Amino acid sequence: MKILVMGIVLIVLVNLTMTGCCGSCADKIAQTASERISEEIAEQITGEEVDIEDGRVVIEGEDGSVSEINEDGVDLDEYDFSYDEVLYPDAKCISYSDIGDNDYEQYSITLETEDSKEDIFDYYKGLDGWEKISEAVESKGGMITLLKDESQQLTVIISEEGDLTQIGIIFGKNN
Repeated sequence: MKILVMGIVLIVLVNLTMTGCCGSCADKIAQTASERISEEIAEQITGEEVDIEDGRVVIEGEDGSVSEINEDGVDLDEYDFSYDEVLYPDAKCISYSDIGDNDYEQYSITLETEDSKEDIFDYYKGLDGWEKISEAVESKGGMITLLKDESQQLTVIISEEGDLTQIGIIFGKNN
């Protein structure tokens, strides 16, 4: 439930911080004030530390978990994410979230690409060492679930919207 609330808060905060225009000093002051107010509200709701700046929202949990949404793209090199094979090549990362403990890691990542859903499905079906558990394909997207060594699970949700295709990734790993 906490993850759902954090996700909803992230989406609302990104919308709040992206609607301001920064053409003048007054606009910048208003944007900064809006970001700080949004941070306070989010911190009260989540109980976590929230940082909002120029369309980038980061929530850091006391347990070490982190969530980020950034309109300009999330730099995964900033985080301890070392499972590049589950990322669709050359796609732009727009959101990242990790949770877990010593026994289990879970990541939620959203990517954007101009590639078709067919190309994306082909990529994930071709991952070496992964077994397809389920697949559902519809006209504008679909979902595929894969398992590796019974210790890693990958669910990929694909959605085409105009020229862009969004890829939602949920990746979990037993330690």
